[in-house]
This record gives sequence, structure tokens and C-alpha cells, in this order.
Amino acid sequence: MHDLYPAELAQLGLVGALTQLCDRFTSESALQVRLTASHALNSLPAATQVAVLRIVQEALVNVAKHAGAELVEIDLELSTQEVTLTIRDDGAGVAEDLRESGAGIGSMRSRAELLGGALRVAPAPRGGTLVSARLPAEPASQVVSA
Repeated sequence: MHDLYPAELAQLGLVGALTQLCDRFTSESALQVRLTASHALNSLPAATQVAVLRIVQEALVNVAKHAGAELVEIDLELSTQEVTLTIRDDGAGVAEDLRESGAGIGSMRSRAELLGGALRVAPAPRGGTLVSARLPAEPASQVVSA
């Protein structure tokens, strides 16, 4: 039942729900969260919107708990075939063994893979952690008949 369509997505759309989430993290923690996203993302399939929202939520929780970061930058880009989600923090980074086996990271990876996408966690170029996900922009179940 945990994958039901979240009320905030129904009420605000994906970008509105992400904005609200980022604002809440900024006001309730020491994190400054910056979001860059186009309102065109609101037209994504429901399953993709839920996956993006849940991945961002989990990444922010991980940063707040473990990273000792001050800044998190979240960028969402939409092309005709995929959504690219990038989450960068300026914290301590993530241990190599946790990049593959951490429960939160495993949950984010599973969400991406269930849609035919992928998720990667790596050191950010200037320190901190970089979470990047690529998700299909169209439902995987669409079939074109002749």
C-alpha cells in the first residue's frame, strides 16, 4: 500500500510537491535545498512521478541524517525519452560499501529499476555525494499495434 498515489502529487503536481518538500527540509533542518525543475514534469506518468518524489524524499533524509551537508541541489530534466534526476550535496560523502547496500539507496535503486530506469550513487566531483537517476518519460507498458 506504500505506493499509492501521494496526496501532495494529486493536489500540487510533481513540481509543486517537490517544491513543498524542499521548502520543508530547508525550514526544518540546517540544509539549504535548491530545486531546478520544469513544470513540464507534471505531465509524466503517475508511476514516474511517484518514483521521482520518493527518490528525492529518501535522498534528502539520507543527507539530513548522514552527510553533514549544508547545501543540496536537485535538478530534474525532461527529454522526450527520459527524466534525469540529479541530487548533489556538499557533505562528507557516502562510504563505498553503502553505495550498493544501504537500505535507503537500495530503495531508491529499486524504484528506478522497477520503471526500467537506473540509479547511481557516487562521490560528487567537488566533495559530497551525487545521486543520479534516469527514468523513462513514457510508461514502459505502451505497445504500438500495427
